[in-house]
Amino acid sequence: MAEVEFRELASEVLSVAAACPMPTIIRNARNAARELADRAECFRFTISEQPVFPGESSVELTLPCDTVLVRPVVLSLDGTRLAPRSPTLLDVDDSGWRSAIGTPKMYLRDQNTLNSVLLYPAPEASGSLSGEVAVKPSRDAVALDEVYMDRFQYIIVDGTLARLLAIPSAPWFNSQIAAYHRNLFEASLDDARRTADSDDVPKLRKLVYGGL
Repeated sequence: MAEVEFRELASEVLSVAAACPMPTIIRNARNAARELADRAECFRFTISEQPVFPGESSVELTLPCDTVLVRPVVLSLDGTRLAPRSPTLLDVDDSGWRSAIGTPKMYLRDQNTLNSVLLYPAPEASGSLSGEVAVKPSRDAVALDEVYMDRFQYIIVDGTLARLLAIPSAPWFNSQIAAYHRNLFEASLDDARRTADSDDVPKLRKLVYGGL
């Protein structure tokens, strides 16, 4: 999977925030990409053939390197779509749901791990999980998939500059221009989400259990 490092944004950042150190650029570009991914859920990946084992409700999703799960967009087990559910609501509806076994109808975020989901009820037979998930760069990522960098580069640059120019102690501090780039970033979020949701935009990578 080809990636573009966040340092590749330096020329555009330095044209506004001159003399900004490279580590600071990388850190703020990564944080801008993480915010974009969290709020617009626009970094999408297709999951296929993720194995499900009898009696095991927790399924750790195989995600691209240096990414973490934002949320499942849609998940299906052997072609049957699963409904999202929250642990809090399930506790109200069925206090014994954690020990239930049968044919899974729902999924929940696993609160104990970053990239896992829980199936309810726990599967009584083997199966295959597929679907689409939204991800974001991990906290130590230094690069982003080249397709996403190409598609969302200028949104990430706006988010980076909104952060850098708002640092009061920095020699490049400029609250007015920081606010300008923050407004551009905020205005782009809906378009980024629509791009990801659009049926005519191909999903960028297919992940198969066992590797990238």
